[in-house]
Amino acid sequence: FIEYNIKTDTLVLMGGGAKLLSEEMIIKDYLKSNVSSNRLMAKVLEKLEECETDELVVFRDGTKRWLKINLQPVTNDLDEPIYIIGKAIDIQAEKEKQLLWRNLAQRDSLTKIYNSAACREKSEKFLLDRDDTIVAMLIIDIDNFKEINDNYGHLCGDNLLQKIAELLANKSGSNNIFGRVGGDEFLVLVKYPQGIEEVKNYCQRMLDAALQVEYQGKVIKTSISIGGVVFDGKTDYDGLYKLADQALYKVKNSDRNNYHIIEVNTENTSS
Repeated sequence: FIEYNIKTDTLVLMGGGAKLLSEEMIIKDYLKSNVSSNRLMAKVLEKLEECETDELVVFRDGTKRWLKINLQPVTNDLDEPIYIIGKAIDIQAEKEKQLLWRNLAQRDSLTKIYNSAACREKSEKFLLDRDDTIVAMLIIDIDNFKEINDNYGHLCGDNLLQKIAELLANKSGSNNIFGRVGGDEFLVLVKYPQGIEEVKNYCQRMLDAALQVEYQGKVIKTSISIGGVVFDGKTDYDGLYKLADQALYKVKNSDRNNYHIIEVNTENTSS
């Protein structure tokens, strides 16, 4: 439980759980202290209305837990605010469940990597927040995947998709965004490439991966085609995707098992 005296700028913590949060139960000059929780208190003081939020709070022992914090002002007979009272409730289990369901909703059910919606959402957020640094997008398509499905069945095709997703995930880098955006199509948003040569090397490592799966005693092999764009200015997801798809189209209509990269900057465009 929380009680804040507005006039004296004093916070009082009550209840057994308070000892997990602070060594002191009475904290003077609270708003003057440099703690993240006083932002919420300041917000209540500014608007003089009830406020509730979920906060990831660091306990005294260094552990972090989600708390739901509710604060509301109390006024005197003259309708002047004199106190803010509230409570903090442990919602760690509830939050973990929410985060689990959110994570599952972002995952492709077959390959367990990001699905198309998650790729777009995460890419759009990154592109919106970044400055004009270089970014690259790659679209990866499995060569002759329809023939594999037709000749060996969809179960074999699913096994191959899972295997390729695992291999490409290991090549894509933990900081980049990687997911399945179509039946046999994958996408990688490379966040901070040093230039086109790094992206080309990146593509080559993917091409060199052993794209095969053993199915009913047979080794089924395939290859991939990659289309990409390296862009050094402000852009959006759809703009990058369109250019990468154009590059992929060139590869699919030539020898396949290869990559093609379009380079775009503010001065010229090359490929």
